[in-house]
Order: sequence, then C-alpha cells, then structure tokens
Amino acid sequence: MNKLTRLLLSSLLCFSIVFAASAQHVNLDSTQKITDLNKGNLYDPIQLLQGRVAGVSITRPGGDLNEAYQIRIRGINALSPENRPLVILDNMVGVSLENIDPNDIESFTILKETAATALYGMRGANGVIIVTSKRAKSDTPIINVHSSVSIDRIGKTYDVLDRAAFLDLGGPDFGANTDWIEESTQTGLSEAAGFLVSQQLEKTTFSLSANYRDIEGIVSPSFQKRLNTRFAIDHLLLNDKLQVSGQIFFTNSERGTVNPLVFQEMTVYNPTAPIFDPSNTSTGGFFQQNLFDSYNPIALLNQQQDILEDKRLLLGFSASYEVLDNLNIRGSYTQDNRNSFGGQYWSKDDYERGIWFNGIGNRSTSDRFTEIVDFSVDYQKRIKEINFKFLVGTGFQNRENETFFAQVNQFLFDAQTFNNLGFGAIASGPGAQISSSRVDDRLNSYYGRIDAQFSDAFGAYLNLRADSYSGFIDNKTGLFYGLGLQYDLINTIEAGSFSQLSLRASYGTSGNLPPNPNLGESLIIPNAPQDLDGDANTTDDIFVSGFRPNSRNPLLQWEETKEFNLGIDFALTSIGLSGSFDYFNRKSEDLILDELAIIGSPNRLDPGTFHTTTTIFANAIDLSTSGIELTLNYQKSFDALTWNSSINITRYQPNSIDRMGSFSDNQLTTFFGGFSFSPGGRSNLTTRNLLGGTVGGLYAPRLLSVDANGNVEVSTQLNTEWEEVGNAIPTTDLGFYNEINFGSWTMNFLLRGSFGHSMLNVTRMFYEPQSPFTASFNNVLTDQYVGARDFTFSDNYVEKASFLRLNHLAISRTLALSNQRFLTLEIIGQNLFTITNYTGLDPEPRLFHSRGANWIVQGFTAGEAERQFHFTTRTYTLALKLSL
Repeated sequence: MNKLTRLLLSSLLCFSIVFAASAQHVNLDSTQKITDLNKGNLYDPIQLLQGRVAGVSITRPGGDLNEAYQIRIRGINALSPENRPLVILDNMVGVSLENIDPNDIESFTILKETAATALYGMRGANGVIIVTSKRAKSDTPIINVHSSVSIDRIGKTYDVLDRAAFLDLGGPDFGANTDWIEESTQTGLSEAAGFLVSQQLEKTTFSLSANYRDIEGIVSPSFQKRLNTRFAIDHLLLNDKLQVSGQIFFTNSERGTVNPLVFQEMTVYNPTAPIFDPSNTSTGGFFQQNLFDSYNPIALLNQQQDILEDKRLLLGFSASYEVLDNLNIRGSYTQDNRNSFGGQYWSKDDYERGIWFNGIGNRSTSDRFTEIVDFSVDYQKRIKEINFKFLVGTGFQNRENETFFAQVNQFLFDAQTFNNLGFGAIASGPGAQISSSRVDDRLNSYYGRIDAQFSDAFGAYLNLRADSYSGFIDNKTGLFYGLGLQYDLINTIEAGSFSQLSLRASYGTSGNLPPNPNLGESLIIPNAPQDLDGDANTTDDIFVSGFRPNSRNPLLQWEETKEFNLGIDFALTSIGLSGSFDYFNRKSEDLILDELAIIGSPNRLDPGTFHTTTTIFANAIDLSTSGIELTLNYQKSFDALTWNSSINITRYQPNSIDRMGSFSDNQLTTFFGGFSFSPGGRSNLTTRNLLGGTVGGLYAPRLLSVDANGNVEVSTQLNTEWEEVGNAIPTTDLGFYNEINFGSWTMNFLLRGSFGHSMLNVTRMFYEPQSPFTASFNNVLTDQYVGARDFTFSDNYVEKASFLRLNHLAISRTLALSNQRFLTLEIIGQNLFTITNYTGLDPEPRLFHSRGANWIVQGFTAGEAERQFHFTTRTYTLALKLSL
C-alpha cells in the first residue's frame, strides 16, 4: 500500500493520533504542567521549558543555533542521544517538536514517574512531554499577530596573546596585526513573525496559524530559516455524540551550519598573519601557514558549505463516539513525513580538505515515514462505592527510513558546488562514495489502565502494556506495568494551615527501543571495490564485496527502566505557597553496548555459531540512581502589584554502574567515553565508566609541581594509575522563575544553574602551555595557568564547572487599544550573565560528542569540552504582539 493510499484510507476512517486515548487518560496527579513559558528569541520549542521543571535537564553547550538540545529526565537512563523523551503533540504520540513553532504552544505537561510512562511501554523510559497548542476554548475568537527582531552578540571568548606578546614568545611574524574573532564574526540579526486565528463555533472549533523565522548566527554561513503552519478542526455530529478531528502541521526549513573548527582557529590562529595573500593562487588568495592543524578561519568560512533543507508534514485524524454515558470508543491515525536534503562542498582551494581532492562535494537525502494507528474503549462504573475507570486499547506503529548519499571529487571549477555533482570527475576511490539504505520496523501494542477512587481521600491506578518489536529476533515482546497510589491527608488528620496535603507512591517499568532495528542481526554491508584480476584495463571483473560489521545476537532486547517514587503535594493557600517533594530510586537495565569479541571464538549469545567480527551488540550495562526533587510556588498580591515565583531543585545521587558485560567472551570492567589528543603527546583517556563506580568519572594524574623552566611533574605517567578527579554529571540542578505584574507592566526572569560537575578543558590543555613547540599558535590566557611549558596532562585541566546563569530577563507593557484589543511591547535579554569559576567558554554539562570512541553510545564523551566549540551568544529581542 503506497503512502497516498494510506492517507486517503486514514481520511475515510477519520482516525487521528498516536495513542490519543493514552494521552487523554494519563493521571496528572504526579505530573507538572507549565503554562507561563520562557521568553526570548526561542526557535526550539524545548527552550520554553528550560529550567522550569524539577528533574528535567535541558542543555545545549555553546551557541550553535542548529545544534539540538540534550534532554534528560531524572538523570542518565541511556547512553545514546537518540533516546530522548517521548513527545505527544496535541495527542499525537512520538512526533518531533520541530513540527510546531514555539509561539503556537500553550503549555507543557511532563510525565516523570516510570509508573505513569509505563503506559507508553518501550518508548517511555526517558519520560514523556505532552505539548498542547493554542486554540479557542470558548466562543470568543482568538486573533493574534506577532513580530520580533533580535540581535546576537558573542557571549564569551578566550583571552589570547596580543601581537607583541605573541612575538615575545618566539611566534613567527608575518607583518600583520589581525583580530581574528573581530574579522570572522558578525552581529546576528533575526526576525520572526506570525499569526494565530482560532474560534469555537456551535459545533465546530478551528485553529489556523503560521510562523516564519529568519535567524542569523554570529558567523555569516550560520543561519536558519523556517516556516511552520498549522490547521486544526474539531466537529460534533449525531447529537454531539460523535466528535471528529483533523489537524495538519507543515514545516519547511533550511539551515546553514559552520564547521566548528572555525572557532578553534579564531582563537589560536597567528595574530601576525594577514587575511589575504593574493600571490597564493593555490589557496584562493587567502593566507595559509604551512602548518599542521592550522587554517585561516576566514578562508574556512568562505570555502566550505554545509546546507540542509528539511520538509515535514504531520497529519492527524481521529473519531470519538459516546456509545453510552459511561462508554466511549476512539480511533486515531497519525502520519509523520520528513524529507531532508543536504549538500556539502569543500572548495578546490580549501586548505583543510578540498585541496587534497581538488574540490569535494556531496548530496544526501533522507526520507522518513511513520504511521501510527490506535483504537481504544473506555468505560466508567461505580461498583460498591468505588468509582472505576477502565481503558483498553491496541495499536501499531510502522516506520520507514530511506537514505541516499553521493560524494565525488576533482572539480574543474567551484561555481556549481554541490548543486551539480556531474562536474566531479572522480566518483569512486578515496574521497568519493555512493551509498543508500532502507530500514523498516514495526511496533505492535496492547495496553490497559484501571483508575479506582475508593473514597474522597484514596485513589489508585494500574497501567499495563505489551509491546512487540520487529527489531528483535527472539525477545520481541516486552511487558510493562505501573502502579500508583494517592492518599489525601486533609480530611484524615489535623492539617493545620494546609489546604492540600497528599501522599503519592508508585512503582513501574518502561523501556527504550534500540537506535537501529538491525543491531541484533549480522547483516552484510558494502566493502571497498576489488579488481579480481588486477588488470586496470578491464572493468567487468570489478565487484564490491561485503562484510559483516558485527556478530549476531538473537537475545538482544529492549532497555528497561524500573523506578520507585514517593511524593508529597502540599499547599498553604492562606500565604500563597504550594509545592511538591519527590524521592525517586531508578534502575536502568540491559543498556545496549557494542562489546569486543574474539574472531573464531564461540558466540555465546547465538549458540552453535562463532564470531566472525570483533564486535557484538549486547544488553551489557545496568545503571542505578536516586534523587530528590523539590518544587515551591509562591503567589503574593500587593494592591496593584502581583508576584509569582517558582523554584525547583533536583539533587541526584550519581549514576552507579551495577553491571557491565553480557554473556559474550570478554567481561567488561570499564568502557571509555572519549578521547583528546595533546600536540605531540599520547591519547588521553579521561572519561571512564568503571564497574562499581559512577558514570562520567574524569580521570587524570595529579599535578605535583612546575619548576622554573616550566617542566611539569605529575603523580604518575601510567594512565592505569590515574585518579578520579571529578565527574561530568551534575549533582544538583536549579531553576528560579519570577514574574512581577504592576498595572500594565510585567517583568519576568529565570535564573538557572547546575552544580557539582567538572569538565576537561581541552583548549587549555592544547594552547595554554607556552612552549616553543607550539609557538606558531596563539596561547589562551586564564587564571588557572601554572607556568607549564610542556604538555604533560594533569588534573590542572579538569575544572569545576558549577554555574548560575540569568537565562532570560523580559520587560513588557500591554496597552488597551479598545475593548478586547491589546498591544504588547516586550524587551528580552537572554544569557545575560553567568557566574562560574570555569575558565572555558561554557560550563553547561556535556554528555555527547561526535568524536566519541564508542559507536553505540553515539559519542558519550561526558565532561570533555572540545577545542572545536561554538562561542556562546547573548541575545536581545524587541517583540510586538497584537491581540484583536
């Protein structure tokens, strides 16, 4: 059945969303809903939620506007960035937040407890984020028009040597005096505009919105342009017993990404070097040093391109019929389409890569299709003074992902770049590649829920779900459950001034799907072409052979999270105080890791076979953690002034590693999470995860002394004897939000911080020692410099990175133009200051990096602040909103 036929069929059936019933039946007692969202030039919807919910960490180190945010709910539950919280957008489950513009979002609701997320089975282990869009809730129409303009400036850079100091240390003099950061960067200008129209009529409610953003980065090739549109309609039929709904989200975006090497070179490139060298025709007239790992940053910006075009179409249809007053049936269908089309080009004159291949270009495409069908029945009944709600349902999810990639080199000229790869003369061999792939998977589900209200004070719920996944061989089906209890103490004890006082307890299990459905199989993938007769004059005997990258594991299964939660909710209405306190104890089991295997040895995970490669994917790691979460909300009125304040604090017990290694040949005691190379030195394996230890441990020798000549003495030269000198994972997260209203004026701000983590400052390790060996590079200057003139690695480069940041400050005034018509003017500043002792560019925690040494953990390089790192930005926004 083709995609068009599926769409027509879905329209006829009036099905709508992924597990709509599931989304409508979650127990919100243990969740947190946020409606007063963050302010600013926020182009990623998750920024609206940053710092606002206890136990939810949202970070993006640096200022790259095209880099995704990392989201963690209650610590580390997986070792891959692909395992993100499940997103439910207007009852459509498993979709991307990129389908909606931040201006269209009304609220977020967060499910953190595993007992609640058990209803989502193999996709719920990382928590659930429920997003509700803006729409009319009465017959009063909503008509909003908004526009804003923002500027981005550099937030922080390293101090470096000026020209005179650089020459005093023996640096080569090329006669110029160039401020590379000033010459390479710009003030980013961003614009946004949009509208929303929504109205509830007698039988029909509709919403229509469109938002456009044009965002410039602080370097000219960095940009993002995006158009988001949305249309939704609900209609009542058959004496209001049948409700049918449909919604369409369309997103068209284009983004330009900058090689992060640019920011390294802006910092350490020779300050005496000129920008241009017209006599050097081999580099396009740009000055270049004949020096390893040294590139003119302005040449990089002008001679490299990286563009990605992205189109998304999200469709949802649903029907709900009230059979009886206490019996409803629901059906839903969701279709999520995404097509990405990218292009990269390195000029013939590009000194980093293009010059070695006489120009190199590629095109890539990715076509992703997801459809989800769900059917459910809910029933309510009072039995012997107990109010019951029953839900049963079934559904399935199909996913298809097709990719194509072509790269060629040796261009006669650069004019066409990647737009016409036919000008590339070499389509095979080094620097050239053609590949394609297709991956399909299916998830079948059965689920149920029982809510029981035994009295006004006592209630309970039970979630059950069975998921069967095509990506597993033998262990296809997983069973998940969640049990929750709630008891209201107000009517049973002397509660004093408390207007609310209730206890909650829950225990549940949920799971994670693997990042690829073929990890358990031993598939054959292409190898390099081989000429069978070795005769270059014949081509009919040239074939591409295959190889198996990993051994087969039919026992591979889902990653599973188990959690116990104990909480208390309270309120003292008389003084405007409310809040909650939670304790959680969580264990993540059977995390997938690619383990080493011995070729020719028996494969114990696939009895009767032998390892033909050195890798096998296995459920090899168990992690555990615990923590406490505190949320306090305060409201106070002083005549014309009102003050709303909220603070959330999360304290984590560091993740401990309880098991490492499967039943394969080699039992593990450590897996390394990253690496960094020192000039002329060895590989420094700093991020280590030890059995019985904690995740994200940072290891180094201790610095003992530095003599007058800058020679460094450390506690040991053996990396097996290094000590744990820090940990990359914060122990405490803090968010402090305030809103003050005075007449027509409003001010709100958010302070956000993370505490207890450390980071390896790789830039200092490379460029702080004032050594003749690196005299051609500029030196960074920090207050942590100890006089070293060699590159001996030590704990001196592992820094405490706790910080407190003013995330945003917004001041607005709303003017009444006439009855029901208002004009709001707003000035917003983001990332205005950061208090920290960390000397690097950004103290935000780092968990993942593309240079990671381990494939399955997708670059789990916790705590390593790389050299090639985008500068942070400071943003100022002027916004206007007209409500009609």
